[in-house]
Amino acid sequence: MPGRPSSDAVVLLPGFLGIDRVGRFFYFSERVAAALRAALEARSGRTIVVVPCSNRPIGSLQARQAFLLEQLARICQRERGLERIHLVGHSTGGLDAQLLTCDRPLGEGSWGPFSWVRSRIASAVAIAAPQHGTYLARSTAVRLLQGRLSLSGAASVTMLSVDLIHMLWTQPAVRDILDGARTQLPETIAFLAEMLRHRELLRDLDPDSMAALRQRVKPEGRVPLTSFVTVAGLSEAAPRAPDRFFRDLHELTASETLDGRDAAAAAVERLRRARHWISGTGRAPGLLGARSSDGVVNSALQLFDPGDPRELGGVVVADHADVIGYYDRPAGPLERRPLQEGMFHSGSGFNDRCFFELYGRVAQAICRSIPDLDDSDATPVAAG
Repeated sequence: MPGRPSSDAVVLLPGFLGIDRVGRFFYFSERVAAALRAALEARSGRTIVVVPCSNRPIGSLQARQAFLLEQLARICQRERGLERIHLVGHSTGGLDAQLLTCDRPLGEGSWGPFSWVRSRIASAVAIAAPQHGTYLARSTAVRLLQGRLSLSGAASVTMLSVDLIHMLWTQPAVRDILDGARTQLPETIAFLAEMLRHRELLRDLDPDSMAALRQRVKPEGRVPLTSFVTVAGLSEAAPRAPDRFFRDLHELTASETLDGRDAAAAAVERLRRARHWISGTGRAPGLLGARSSDGVVNSALQLFDPGDPRELGGVVVADHADVIGYYDRPAGPLERRPLQEGMFHSGSGFNDRCFFELYGRVAQAICRSIPDLDDSDATPVAAG
């Protein structure tokens, strides 16, 4: 049984679209919050609040940061006795978390009235986060969406559209989003209008834009960052082989130019030497290099500081959606239909064991930042 109430809260930060839920689709899925809370209580022996958050859809990193600070302030005011906030972000949410631990905000001036909120941030965990951007944001297809017309962009968008239509008809997880969109039509229209009006985040996530940002803001060093890096398995031998839509995304994200970036080369080498792999097969992929990604973010760009031996929490063989709970879950002994079908099919073989191991490690990283937690209270996590 959990013991005394905790002075800690975990805030889940969503990625690119910023949504918490649409209809029956939950961004982090209810399983993420439940699995993380259970892992935290098992390790700490106390109740720790886990709060899913939302953010500005497609808004710039600066707009997302301002909106997030307001939400964190409300959480602190609502949860009396709260001493520490632990941020857990997926995708751009992981980048948002890291940027909140830097020496200055993305806008003008200082942290000012939100300094008291930032002082309560005790840890940051990033999962599949574009800490140095993603080459998907530079692809011809994305540039076409930004109004930069080209034949190659039109060809890429056509290819994606054809394969996406096929996926919409065959994958229940995607149909859930569409069903939710239809039942919440006013909110859906407003959301789509916001997407068409604001495309700043696509520009912000270009690797060159991120390189310029990293020259302006630096980490203070007070808050530890733990990064979990994702890399798709792309195995034909997996329970579900990679589908065409995922292969399209993976190819658009892949980049040979990473070889010319010293930090990216160092990150690839660091990932190859990683001790902790979370894999459905128990093995690392055969090849990890400049073209490796989870289908949305380049693996080498997910590690903020390859020279920091403490940052890498583990390498996860998974696609971008697997790690937030959207992976294939086969039927149980009394069911005929699968418990769940994944959003992407990447040939990664991600499964329940991987899911719970990942969030067990996330809980482990958080518990290291709770000063009054005795080592004897924490149950060790098996090595990956």
